[in-house]
Formats: sequence, C-alpha cells, structure tokens
Amino acid sequence: MKTGNEALEDVLDRKAELDFAAASGESPGAGLRWFGRTAATRFPALPGHVPYNKVRGYRAGDRRRLPAMLDFYRSLGLAPAVEVRSDDDTPEVRRTLADAGLAPGESTVLLRARPARSEPALPVREAAADDEEYLQVLLEGFGVGDDRALLRRMFAVEHSTPGIRRFLAYSDGAPVAAGSLYTGRRASLLAGAATLPALRNRGFQSALVAARLTGAAESDGPAIVTAAERSASHANLTRLGFTLAQRRTVWR
Repeated sequence: MKTGNEALEDVLDRKAELDFAAASGESPGAGLRWFGRTAATRFPALPGHVPYNKVRGYRAGDRRRLPAMLDFYRSLGLAPAVEVRSDDDTPEVRRTLADAGLAPGESTVLLRARPARSEPALPVREAAADDEEYLQVLLEGFGVGDDRALLRRMFAVEHSTPGIRRFLAYSDGAPVAAGSLYTGRRASLLAGAATLPALRNRGFQSALVAARLTGAAESDGPAIVTAAERSASHANLTRLGFTLAQRRTVWR
C-alpha cells in the first residue's frame, strides 16, 4: 500500500484520470496517457493553461520514457511541461530534464490538514450538480477572458467528477464564491475555488475551506489542496492550519 505523499498524489492523479476521460469527449486531442506509473494530461484547445498540459510527477525511473512523454505534447504543437515533485527532485532528474532542453519554472505546493467539523463564519450552502450559478461564480472569480467558453466546458467537467461536492458562499443572499470537495480513497481534495474580484479579502474563501473541511471529516484520511507557492491562497491556507506536504516545480 502506498503511504505518505505518494498516496496523496494518487488522489490528484485519480481525479485527473476521471476528468480527462470526460474531457476527451469534449475537445479534440484532450486526454490522459499513462507512462508507466506517471500520468500526462493534455488539452490542446487551451495550450496556455499548464495545469491541463503537463506530465504529473516525473520520476528518475521515467528517463527512458521521457522522449515519448515530450512527443505526447509536441505531436499536437504543445510546449511540453514536466512537473517534478520534491520527493523525486534529484540531481539525476534535473540533469535529464536540462539535457532535454527544459528549465525549472513556476512552483506549486501540495498542502494537507486534518479535517475538522466547524461552522463557517459566513453563509455557505452546498450547490446542486446542475446549479448554473456555481460555474458562473467560478468563471467570474478566475477572471477568464478569451478562453471563457472552453474553460466553462472544462470547469463543468472538473466540477462534475463522481464523488465531488460543490459549495457556494453568499453575501446578502447572492453567491459570491465557489469551491468543490472531491473525496478519494485516501484523502479529500479541496478542488478549484474562486471569489468574485470585488469581494475578495472578506473571508469567503476561509468560509468555503471550513465548509469543505467539515465535509472531509465525514471520510477517512487528510484533506489536501494545491496552491501556487507563496501566493495569497498559500498564505491563507497556511493560516488556516494547512502544512506543506510536497513542493512541485514545472520544467518547460
């Protein structure tokens, strides 16, 4: 049985596998391919969105598979992106990626916390699977532009995964922040969340975190979440009790 960070990352990989199985029917070329134990996802219609177009957790043992991984992207005109997790960040891995013409770039963090039941400080309600306001708040919260139609389709896929629950935070009776909770076999994932720009820094994300941690407490295992390293979300989650499980760097 896998333990530690590997078990937590498996929850993320499983959700990606489910999401991209659905996405493959939404957009040409979209999908997930396994290279040994390592997953690679692509969504050619959104080439600038690295989270949708990356190798998810390159390992030293993947060296002989690297050319095929890179071709998985280049065959459709995508720039390869290879995520290296801190547990696998060795001099050998760095040399192999550098020799392939890639360089380290942006980093994200995988954070974990013990789920606990608490009452959100602001109104939060669980949203139905067909609640259109939920997707609308996400789109507005993320401030998407020209890719709005495509992102709406992908958001609809990501936030309809079997086992997912969707939550809305309210201000004066109107939904102003949205976030989801996916329950995997060994952990619960606090998935994508966003607040309307005009209402940020007023506690709505903290309220959504509290509601989702309460939901996660109904299952076994820790709660996990990803965030851009040193971002406002990273700082907020740390303040709310999340601790670092793993750092992830994308090579491009």
